[in-house]
Parts: sequence; structure tokens; C-alpha cells
Amino acid sequence: MGINLTLPLKEVAFSHCQPSQEASAIGAINCLRWNGQGWDGHNTDGQGWLDSFHEELATTIQGRKVLVVGAGGACRAILHKVRGQQPAGLVLFNRTPERAQALLQPGERVAAWTDFPTELEPDCLVVQTTSVGMWPHQEQIPLEWPDALPSGVIACDLIYNPSPTLWLQQAAAKGALTLDGCGMLVHQAIRAIEWWTGQKPESAPMRAALQQSLK
Repeated sequence: MGINLTLPLKEVAFSHCQPSQEASAIGAINCLRWNGQGWDGHNTDGQGWLDSFHEELATTIQGRKVLVVGAGGACRAILHKVRGQQPAGLVLFNRTPERAQALLQPGERVAAWTDFPTELEPDCLVVQTTSVGMWPHQEQIPLEWPDALPSGVIACDLIYNPSPTLWLQQAAAKGALTLDGCGMLVHQAIRAIEWWTGQKPESAPMRAALQQSLK
């Protein structure tokens, strides 16, 4: 018996299970597994996103400045994985700065919402982890892109419906390389199924099924 969770349950579930080492490091749960006496908790979000990043963009995070938008359970998973990829720096943005401040590790910082344009630099990675722009509110954007972007910016949005979000469309129009949340959704599920069953499914049929369901 297994359960896959989404917002707003990822942090709530943490206190109702025995978390894995990965989930403990993140502080959020996205899947549960019944062990006969209780629930084991795990987090496949971060690895799922990283699998998608490498598969679809064929590049690395090492040496890039990383800007992360949000401070919820998905953000925690992204931070955990990004930190292990040797980024050049990590800056958080959140409408409640105090919540983002609580997630910081040494050498990281929170920037003001209005400083987003000046924090962008060539080859930086921007990861949007909030639900702003998700269907049925697809006309919303989490923050404004400046009129011109530095070269080599990569914009990632964890939202998969719509695909791509308006925010990603705007980034692409300004020359950014973009990554939506479809690959992350597929790969976190692959990792969860492997955790539940010991068998790792192929990504292509799952990706095709997802695309069909979003039409």
C-alpha cells in the first residue's frame, strides 16, 4: 500500500510516519509506504526534479548561481538537491521572507522580492516552486521578469498544468532555456514506484500518458 502526496500535505505528513534519510534531510514527505505496522515516509520530489533537469536540459548545476522562488515543501526538496550539485551561490525569494530565512544554510541568503531583476546574472538557474500560475489560475505569475535577461538563464517551473506556465512562456520569449514540471512529475513517480515495488518503470510511456491527460 502506497500513497503519493501533493500540497498542502507534504510537510504535514512528516509527523505521521517514519521518515527516510532523504525525507528527514528535506523536512517534507511526498510518498508513504505501509510496512505492516505503520507508515514509512520518503521524498522523491528532489531526485525526480534532478532526473528531469539532467534528462531534458543535458547540463549541470555546478558553478551556477541559483535563485529559488518559494519556501514550501517542494522548495525544501529542490534546495536539498541543488546544494549537492555545487552551485556558485543560492538565493531565496518568498513573499514571507521569514519563512525562507528559516530554510537557509551558511553562505545562502534571502533577497527582497523587488531585487529579483538585479539578482539575475549570466547562466544562472531560476527555480519556481510555488503553486502560483497553476490551473485554474493560469493567468497569474509569481514575479515579473525584467525587460531583458542576461545570457544563458535557465528558468524552471515545477508546475505541470498548464505546460508551460505563462511565467515560463515569458521567460522563453526573452531568451531563457526553460523546463516545466512535467518531467519532475514523471520522475518523482518513477522513484516512488521503485520504492514501493522494487521495479523501476520506463519514463517514456508515463510521459506519454501524462501529456495525453493534459490535453
